Amino acid sequence: MSLTRSLVPTRTALLACVAAFALLAAGCGEKAAESDAEYAARMAKEHPKDQPVASPATEGSVTAPIKSQTVQYATVNGKPVNGYLAYPASAEGGLPAVLVFHEWWGLNDNIKHWSDRLATPGYAALAVDLYGGVVATTPDEARAAMKAVEPPKAIAVIKAAFDYLGSDARITAKKRAVIGWCFGGAYSLQAALAIPGLD
Repeated sequence: MSLTRSLVPTRTALLACVAAFALLAAGCGEKAAESDAEYAARMAKEHPKDQPVASPATEGSVTAPIKSQTVQYATVNGKPVNGYLAYPASAEGGLPAVLVFHEWWGLNDNIKHWSDRLATPGYAALAVDLYGGVVATTPDEARAAMKAVEPPKAIAVIKAAFDYLGSDARITAKKRAVIGWCFGGAYSLQAALAIPGLD
């Protein structure tokens, strides 16, 4: 199963999300895009009854032997940075890799499952935790966690994850891509802008 074929619906949703948040992420024209606080407030208003569970459309099984674990891949501003790493059990380096960015709930079991699914066809997937261990269970918690993200620190965390995928001996990725949902879609765009070597 190819990554392209298995993620077509997700890719379409991601592109729509990235397009919607491009102005937020980069600003445009004379008037700046909405602030982070305005965006967090709008998200909370639009999703007041959402739950941090996977949509049935995103469910799928992990059909090949994989390994997964929480890894500390960097130290940023003096604090350890952790992520969730999934890769094929038979990995010997030279894998294609994907940085995975969580939606506004944080690095929860749904995002870890997606990382496991990416490992099934042969990719290494590193789910980046932009909330520093916070996992929201209500829209109010998600809003607070999202507002607490400092963009310069988030970019440093993302760059460190990119470097880690190229240096971990199990992976030594030659090609690295990104995928993210909603809040994570905006950071996928920011990663593409900040990391010239991203594939």
